[in-house]
Amino acid sequence: MMKKILAAAMMFLAAGPAMAQEWALSTVLGDMNIEALAVAPNGTAWAGQSNSIYRFDGSAWSVVTTVTGWADVEFFGAVAPANDRAYFSGCGYPPAGGSKASFPASIYLPIVLRQSGGANKSLSWWEVGLLQAPWEYSAHLYAAANGSGGYDVWAAGGGGGIHKSSNDGASWESHTSNVTGVGYFSGIAGSGPSDIWAAGADSARYYPCLYHWDGANWNLFTSNFSGSSPVVSVPTDGTPWYAFGGMGAEVGRWNGSWDSLTAIPNHWPKCLTSNPQTSEVWLGTENTSTHTGGIYHYDGVNWQPHTSLPGPVWSLDASYPGVVWAATTGAVYNLGWRPGRRDCRGDYTGDGSTDIAIFRQTNGLWAVRGYTRLYFGGSPDAIVPRDYSGDGSTNVAVFRQTNGLWAIRGYTRAYFGGSGDTAVPGDYRGDGSADIAIFRRNNGLWSIRGYTRSYFGDSSDVPVPGDYSGDGSSNVAIYRSSTGLWSIRGYTRYYFGGSSDVPVPGDYNGDGTWTPAIFRPANGLWTVKGITRAYFGISSDYPVTGDYRGDGSEIPAIYRGSNGLWAIRGYTRAYFGQQSDIPALPRPWWTE
Repeated sequence: MMKKILAAAMMFLAAGPAMAQEWALSTVLGDMNIEALAVAPNGTAWAGQSNSIYRFDGSAWSVVTTVTGWADVEFFGAVAPANDRAYFSGCGYPPAGGSKASFPASIYLPIVLRQSGGANKSLSWWEVGLLQAPWEYSAHLYAAANGSGGYDVWAAGGGGGIHKSSNDGASWESHTSNVTGVGYFSGIAGSGPSDIWAAGADSARYYPCLYHWDGANWNLFTSNFSGSSPVVSVPTDGTPWYAFGGMGAEVGRWNGSWDSLTAIPNHWPKCLTSNPQTSEVWLGTENTSTHTGGIYHYDGVNWQPHTSLPGPVWSLDASYPGVVWAATTGAVYNLGWRPGRRDCRGDYTGDGSTDIAIFRQTNGLWAVRGYTRLYFGGSPDAIVPRDYSGDGSTNVAVFRQTNGLWAIRGYTRAYFGGSGDTAVPGDYRGDGSADIAIFRRNNGLWSIRGYTRSYFGDSSDVPVPGDYSGDGSSNVAIYRSSTGLWSIRGYTRYYFGGSSDVPVPGDYNGDGTWTPAIFRPANGLWTVKGITRAYFGISSDYPVTGDYRGDGSEIPAIYRGSNGLWAIRGYTRAYFGQQSDIPALPRPWWTE
């Protein structure tokens, strides 16, 4: 059966519309439907099939847990609101002697608390809790930050109405125990804790309906459309899209009224998803004639076919910028995923790992060990290598303070900023490519070209932008060495380090979130907040932390200009460069 799935996948991807070749087969799991699919803010993908839950860490799929003791387990709902937790909802027969041993009772399986250390636990170890839900049958899930440091998880499906948990499934609150007018629910989505939309059918005619929670009350909106099994998705503009089965797949928007529908003949809607940054909407279907799958994309004007898959498209997730995930029978596909999509600094080859590389200011030489040599820029320039093109590899680039020139080799040139400004490029929009940006110390101005401006920090601060919130976009952030203050705009503040320390933040535990860290040249101390301490290097070394192993986590490393030594702690050593060279990695304080 696995060979048949692979062969069919290749045939459909090749035979689809013009853009179909962009879709890639990510994994083949089993022969069952994969209806539970979710993507975390850092791009980690989750899938539930049969009685097992799988996780894609950016390079490979692996089994996280398998439910034992229960019979005929299937998962139908999943959501991953944060990098350290995912939730799955499914059905199954409880173990012998269970309270509902003769009936397919629902189960709720939260996977929470990714361990970042602890006795005998690796960084990839997950604690699994199996809890029985208060409803029967399975449910679709939606989760939103609840404002107090946790997540509200909403479950809707079957005849069980709508339930909410704010404690990882330990207890549930029924939100629809006294509701009249709804026959069943078949989907749930939202744009935040006070904007929840559930799709279902009214109890009078079983016509599609929407049920909205505004933070205080539920409101029912019924339609005059004849159809069934509606699904819903809500971009951040708060205008929900819905789809249901009628004369084919019927899809439209609710904007205070039911708009005119777009019909996709011979297709039945299975799932609907949208991207919170771009509000792009995607629809997954089953062709009722061939029982193959279709994926459709709304281009802002019309719905367009995007690709065909060998089986019904049971689940879609487009929440991660620039990537769409799709699950069908036995396999998971993606559009736009690249190993280097995450912010792997100094990845010139695009293989997902940091490369050893130097810049020689005297003649503008860029040399990437084992890969290439070229000349670009020179002594008046600050190096600003990042992935500006969004293709998963680092671009050679310089910033010339004297006239504000940004030159990105083979890609673009622009004038932005000038004398006295520090270049602080980063992926501030979360779209997978770096933005041109400057920090102006004399007034604390942060200016991201074509995007936004803000004031944060002062003349004594070091800019340390990075993804501290784990949402896939760079945060405006500063380090104040006089007090050890780390301040991440709109997010949090820490005190960590002091006046003699060099800030070296990064993703040291591979969870997709940056952590404050310092290197103390006086004694070679590396301290990563809440994760580790180590002694590595001497006072004359450059700290060059990076993901040299390509496993998603950064490790302490140093470059010693006096002899060209690169030493990556616990991994490797190499000699590359000479006295006048600087590491060709994006560290603004090196070139100020």
